[in-house]
Amino acid sequence: RQLTRAAFFTLIAAIGGYGHSTLADEPMKAGIIGLDTSHVVAFSKLLNDPNSGGVLADVTVVAAYPGGSPDIPSSADRLEGFTETLREMGIEIVDSIDELLTKVDVVLLESVDGRPHLEQVKPVLAAGKPVFIDKPVAGSLADALEIYRLAKEYDVPCFSSSSLRFSPGILGMRDNDEVGDVL
Repeated sequence: RQLTRAAFFTLIAAIGGYGHSTLADEPMKAGIIGLDTSHVVAFSKLLNDPNSGGVLADVTVVAAYPGGSPDIPSSADRLEGFTETLREMGIEIVDSIDELLTKVDVVLLESVDGRPHLEQVKPVLAAGKPVFIDKPVAGSLADALEIYRLAKEYDVPCFSSSSLRFSPGILGMRDNDEVGDVL
């Protein structure tokens, strides 16, 4: 849970207030693309928790688009369950990314498979919606470069991150003489 909070504080700091009045009576509306990872449940619970304070209180997940990759069992086998969990949480499940974009201020691209990320993020950036892309940022270096080129072209905040960088194993590598110098 600590790692999830750290990732979200980074997210909110990056997109907080962009295109959204801080004087508004309502929280910033977030949408999710890709419901094939446990992150969508964890992030939605954090952001929609009525007891959240600080920057987390200023964002609410209101809609989601399932997405998914039928050729990856860890995506296809989990999509239905996570979609139903979000629906039970009161989050609207929509039929397209275009429909999602009419309902939200910011987007979390959570698809577990990086291959569709470029195509999924294109309409988000074109709509001017700030976006967080969960790891991996893309399925290839070429796609990753194109995502950031488009973000620059549209002048839209876009970033990717992984909470794995906070894990004890990864952090421990910095102190390992055989690996630490490389990091």
